[in-house]
Amino acid sequence: MKGYDVCLTRMGVNRGTRASLNLEMALLITLMILTCVIGLSFIGAGVANQYASATGKLDVAGAVSGPSAGSSTDNGDGSFGIGWTGGTPDFTIKRGALPDLSDAVVIGSTPSNSYTVLPGDLQPGDNYIGIIDGEGRRLPQPIHIGIDPVDNTAVYTEVSVLPTTPDGVDPWYATPPFITLIPHPAANTDTYYAWDDDAFALYEFLPLSPPSDGIHILSYYSVSRADPSNREATGTVVFALDTGMTTP
Repeated sequence: MKGYDVCLTRMGVNRGTRASLNLEMALLITLMILTCVIGLSFIGAGVANQYASATGKLDVAGAVSGPSAGSSTDNGDGSFGIGWTGGTPDFTIKRGALPDLSDAVVIGSTPSNSYTVLPGDLQPGDNYIGIIDGEGRRLPQPIHIGIDPVDNTAVYTEVSVLPTTPDGVDPWYATPPFITLIPHPAANTDTYYAWDDDAFALYEFLPLSPPSDGIHILSYYSVSRADPSNREATGTVVFALDTGMTTP
């Protein structure tokens, strides 16, 4: 500023005018400094937001975010896949029967934003899964998984045959009969069958028939999916087939 004032003096600018020009120059310099400071602040915010996009650990304000947006998927084998967004590893997984998780116990941990809850970690009825990240932040709302109570009704298999009586000389069938296996209760029950000395196979609810002419033994049983100990004793039915026989 001193050099600038000397230049004005040499140019013949009077003192009052020089004072006014010096003030304007000072204001201009101050404005330039403020502009630089604000620009650097925006650059810093941009770097923080780029880090947030790359890691998922920071929100747009640059603050660390906890786990959120929890969801679950039934895997069809009694287990459930759960997932969430945000948070800092490692994650602790808790399971409770109450929505506030006051009765929750730890069932596992994971470094990723997903976890498989095994059937042994779940109880019949309501299950609430809580997520706690490495910084102690909790999932705002626990993930709910409902499990139907186990049906302890003894399972059994009904055998339906068409025609209901042999169409040849009793006990022979002249045409292959259609055999249907009907499990009870139908829900959550699997049925298995085998012809003669073959290995048991899962029954797919399609009609069966003896594999060839002759006398054949059909073995079968049903079992509860929820409780494998709920299994009926193996039953058998004998079929005699002679497709060359003349029907009465």
